[in-house]
Amino acid sequence: YNTGVLTATAYYRVIVSATGADCSTITSTAVTVTVVPDPAIAVQPIGTTICNGGDHTLSVTATGGTPVLSYQWQRSPVGAGVWSNVGTNSASYNTGALAGSFDYQVLVSAAGSGCEPVTSAIATVTVVAGPIITTQPMGATICSGGTHTMSVVATGDPATGPLAYQWQIATTIAGTYTNIAGAILPTYTTDALTATRFYRVVITQMPSGCQIISAVAAVNVQACDGSIGDYVWNDVNGDGIQTANEPGIANVPVTVTYYGPDGVPGGGDDIVFNTITDATGGYLVDGLPLGNYNVTITPPASFPTATFD
Repeated sequence: YNTGVLTATAYYRVIVSATGADCSTITSTAVTVTVVPDPAIAVQPIGTTICNGGDHTLSVTATGGTPVLSYQWQRSPVGAGVWSNVGTNSASYNTGALAGSFDYQVLVSAAGSGCEPVTSAIATVTVVAGPIITTQPMGATICSGGTHTMSVVATGDPATGPLAYQWQIATTIAGTYTNIAGAILPTYTTDALTATRFYRVVITQMPSGCQIISAVAAVNVQACDGSIGDYVWNDVNGDGIQTANEPGIANVPVTVTYYGPDGVPGGGDDIVFNTITDATGGYLVDGLPLGNYNVTITPPASFPTATFD
């Protein structure tokens, strides 16, 4: 016996009889054919906007069907309606890292007789570009009590919104970085430092919230007790030795170049100190960190062949 199409729970039994004399009938136990609603979606999957390389977890809540519900997630390029199966038989699905936008839907079904599958609403996961750093902030070695100015250059999507900046500081390179109050511009100048500190900047694409964190810039602090000084004089006799009758020359430009922590000229961390000789021909540049230096003296025009040390 086939029940035919049922729309409500029904109960069945069968009466068995025979036509022979004195044959009695027998009735089977009753059986129940339970009719449940077709699979239905109670909570639809929800799309979102994520940053390039991000992921998103979609989920669905469904009811009805028998004996159990099955799930098939599908993905399509946005608006194309060309669906391909993804994921496993689960009420949730993680997109994995995405570099482009996609539409998602899920087919919910049940193996019970007459159970009709249902397809969820489409959930769009939109991928937007995050900021890109083109010039990283640079650290330096400074004297105790000094400051250092750092800058970062980044690009974003102006159609999406502006970039926001937040500089952070730590006491060790792998330590906990905390926000510096008010440091929200592409350029930041440290406070006067007496100990080495480490800096980085978090750049956020507004309003999507996509972020990128810069490289760490170390500002090394050291005691600056060094000095460089000498005399510039008119070497009358050309022997390279200053004697009593060879006076010093005042107002001679002197350039002292510190080759920076790397000790290499032109390495990008050079620091230049300029001074002039005093009335006796002497000059002194103090407060210098340890390192490699070059001293350049520009002879006065009236002493084109001056010997200087």
